[in-house]
Amino acid sequence: MANKYIISFVLFFIVFSVKAQKDLFVKAENEIVRLSEIVYSAETDKEKIEANEKLIDELYKIISHKKSMRFGFEQLEHISVLEPEDKSIRIFTWAMHYKSDLFQYFGMIQYYDKKQRAQVVHVLRDESHRIKNEESKILTPDYWYGALYYDIITTEHEGRTYYSLLGWDGHTVKSDKKIIDVLWFDNAKQLKFGAPLFVSDQGIQNRFILEYNELASVVLEYKSKSKIILFDHLEPVDGESFEVKTSYVPTLNYNGFIFKKGKWNLLKRLEPTELK
Repeated sequence: MANKYIISFVLFFIVFSVKAQKDLFVKAENEIVRLSEIVYSAETDKEKIEANEKLIDELYKIISHKKSMRFGFEQLEHISVLEPEDKSIRIFTWAMHYKSDLFQYFGMIQYYDKKQRAQVVHVLRDESHRIKNEESKILTPDYWYGALYYDIITTEHEGRTYYSLLGWDGHTVKSDKKIIDVLWFDNAKQLKFGAPLFVSDQGIQNRFILEYNELASVVLEYKSKSKIILFDHLEPVDGESFEVKTSYVPTLNYNGFIFKKGKWNLLKRLEPTELK
């Protein structure tokens, strides 16, 4: 009889703990939703900045919890949440749009470090305004080429996993960017952004960037069945201003990248209707 009571107590304690834990995550998620709505739609930059500082604190605190990788954060409408199929890592990104029409990006990366037996959280710091020749740079979470990520693609080569991230950047008042960046761990298990994987007419690059007129609609998307990253071929609208990125628009031709032998190799003149 005593064993029966002990088992009942243990089961009650487990159920109570699980519910309390879920309530903790739901409460935190609701607060993050509230703050992100202010960051997205507040009338003044001051309101956005104050709410964003609280949002960063709240998100960091909750995703540092050892059980947080199990919580879906499915209600975060203004925050992108991406993870690969194996759910080994998760990336949060969001944008703050200032009254000057410029954007700043924020983000966090979380994963479980088996060696340390601990939840690891990296805060991403957008330093894109300082970074020159960005296609050639290997960067870190503390020195990040900021973007709002909307897709993640996992590839492997020679025992190393690469997470290719498709993103958007409202670069200036006259031009936007679509970006493919690469997230990976180096031999010291440190996170890096950018890797020499992109083979194109410009040679080998660490990240791929399309810059174009801010009024243009540009495709950059992954076709999962074909395993091709499809994107618009861009040219200056006047056919001459090749140095002026704000003049670039889609030509109705499409190129792409396919991952072979450890590289994203360029494919030209693709027919998007034939890709899935």
